[in-house]
Amino acid sequence: MSDTETFLDVVIPAYREEEWLPDLLDCLQRQNLAGVRIIISCSCPQTERDTPLPWTGGHTTIPDVSVVRASMGVAHARNAGAAAGESPWILFLDSDVLIPDTFLSSVRGITANTTAAAMTFGYYADSHRWPLRAGTRLCYWYLRLAFSLGRPALPGFATLVRRKVFEEVGGYRPDLGISEDFAFSDDLIHGGHAITLHPDPWVLFSVRRFDTSLVAAARLLWRYLLIDLGRRTRGRRYLHGQIDYGFGEHCRRGSRRHPAEVRPWRAR
Repeated sequence: MSDTETFLDVVIPAYREEEWLPDLLDCLQRQNLAGVRIIISCSCPQTERDTPLPWTGGHTTIPDVSVVRASMGVAHARNAGAAAGESPWILFLDSDVLIPDTFLSSVRGITANTTAAAMTFGYYADSHRWPLRAGTRLCYWYLRLAFSLGRPALPGFATLVRRKVFEEVGGYRPDLGISEDFAFSDDLIHGGHAITLHPDPWVLFSVRRFDTSLVAAARLLWRYLLIDLGRRTRGRRYLHGQIDYGFGEHCRRGSRRHPAEVRPWRAR
């Protein structure tokens, strides 16, 4: 690989993420970024298109980072970010995830040896409260079970996909208010493309992104479970429009656990 050739575009959809994205950029600064391009895709209303973006300040040591503008919605942002790159692989990371220092090096090895078209990874939650961590592990093992039964799904917060396959299926469907990641998984499968789950490397994502009660968190988990079970068992279509999660206000930064402080679920 030459000095200018990239093997991976890291696409990060963002909208008013100044409370979270700097943490992910801190993680990315510690990675081996050879052959990696980072694309922040700003999803915002037309009225905010000229608003300065504060997210990249203080991260000038990242050698190849760019910002693109997209229409409102996470699917629009992911698609616009992908269109701005040209690497053979695309890694979609939500702005509220954290990754260990060896993550991109591990991804490099995975892309060199896999025959799958797309994949996701093991994940954890950043909550200090065990019920929320337990709920996250339940979701992870639900995905593991689905993969073992031949019904895989890619959670949207960390998805690695071959560019040619992403373009072949048309990317993420932009008309969905929720479950656009489920739809993308189904589009890949219906196109005859294999997707898989890697227990490692692992991702840490925020279940404290919003200040929720355990009741609200359980209600959200139940809603997602019903959507996915309906999709799998009765072929129910996906939800359009906007969803009111009733989450409340954003949490403050500074209380998150960093990946280096979290012991992996299984020994490496």
